[in-house]
Amino acid sequence: MSQSFPGCFYLLFFLTLDPWFSKPSITLTPTQQISTGMNVSIECQGAESYLTFSLFKSNNLIASQEAEENRNATKFFFSEVRLEDGGSYTCRYHRIGFPFRWSESSDPMELVVTDSSLSKPSIKVLPNERISPGQNITIECQGPEKGLNFSLYKSGELITSQVTESERNRAEFPFFNVGLEDEGNYTCQYHRRGNPFAWSEPSNATELVVRDSSLSKPSIKVLPDEPVSTNVVSPGGNIILRCASDYRHDAIYYLHKDPPILYSAYWNSEWGAVVFQIANARISDGGTYTCSYCLKPVYQQWCSYRSDPVQVYIKGENPSLSKPSIKVLPDERISPGQNITIECQGPEKGLNFSLYKSGELITSQVTESERNRAEFPFFNVGLEDEGNYTCQYHRRGNPFAWSEPSNATELVVRASVGTTSLKAGSEMKRDCIRKGILSFASHVSRRVSQLDREKDSQDLALPEKLERDSQTKLIVRLLVLLAQYW
Repeated sequence: MSQSFPGCFYLLFFLTLDPWFSKPSITLTPTQQISTGMNVSIECQGAESYLTFSLFKSNNLIASQEAEENRNATKFFFSEVRLEDGGSYTCRYHRIGFPFRWSESSDPMELVVTDSSLSKPSIKVLPNERISPGQNITIECQGPEKGLNFSLYKSGELITSQVTESERNRAEFPFFNVGLEDEGNYTCQYHRRGNPFAWSEPSNATELVVRDSSLSKPSIKVLPDEPVSTNVVSPGGNIILRCASDYRHDAIYYLHKDPPILYSAYWNSEWGAVVFQIANARISDGGTYTCSYCLKPVYQQWCSYRSDPVQVYIKGENPSLSKPSIKVLPDERISPGQNITIECQGPEKGLNFSLYKSGELITSQVTESERNRAEFPFFNVGLEDEGNYTCQYHRRGNPFAWSEPSNATELVVRASVGTTSLKAGSEMKRDCIRKGILSFASHVSRRVSQLDREKDSQDLALPEKLERDSQTKLIVRLLVLLAQYW
């Protein structure tokens, strides 16, 4: 305790309960896991002002304190809480000036302190394959030593506790005829016997999923609420998620986030799917979303497995998250088969970048702690790589608060236009000349044959005929050779 209260030990033998006083309430801050060295407060609250409160641990008076003027509550502070501060606390009050007429005790409140020397337990679901409705399963918790006391929690709420046998270091929590209501994240903790307020850290969470494997898995996508079709939404915008499957009007659909159920809805005929809308989005609305559906026959509820996850990102409200820059390297004309790099640069070092093509996520990259840019390599680029690219970033440790997208840069993949055109034009010209020469040679050959027939009736000397024939054949042969080697 940070302070003591001398003179607060009244002669409790003479106190009486006042039936007109209502029972006080008692609360602990913080309410989550408390470790040694943390600062803790216990608040006691009564029904009226001008009261004196007393705090008890295991029915032993610890301290007394008057509430401030015009207040009906007071706080008892523990600075740098220790393992021995763990225990069961209650409080009572009396009116100032009437120290022997008391209220009844509050309900007990347990202060549990985590002992860092106790290693974290492990937890698993048995059997570990897919679990169907109506099946019997077991959640097993295991600690580092024998004879421990285990407690099982679902989403942070205590479900049950179990004392293990002296020769065992694990506890088994059976679940019979499991249903959708048993789904959730489970953790467990333990303490040693004889020290019920010094606990280990919670185990890592294990997820219990109860689904009918005969039902097809639904699909989910984020519908654009902004001009650019990405999964990034501005603060105050709308998150619109579309979930669809083969089952329509006879099913109820559920939207999950990390993984508790957020909303339920029925088929929307106008959309041809089920549409979930989260209005006025905040940073906390960023995260991983899935959807599932359930059919509800007369005696049992059948549910599908959850869809593949989709990520929703909220643009950072922090003005320091300025828009990144993006460029293609090299910035000259890019030819098919070339290797290129798309570079994204942010305002600070150690950022996480994601690259998008036409609004669709392509890849992500964590930059080194000393760099403020990410380089995305593309090897042997082709026409399929053409398009508009953008990038975004977020700070490490805050994966759902994103910057605005960069301006788009266009990747154009083209062959060298000048060389290709010149080569094509020259080839066409040669082909045209070649065809013309061959056509002329054929015409000359036909014409000579015709002249031969006309001159046969003429009385020419044999040497003259031979000379004319040889000259004609030479001309035709030269024309053919010219066409072949043009």
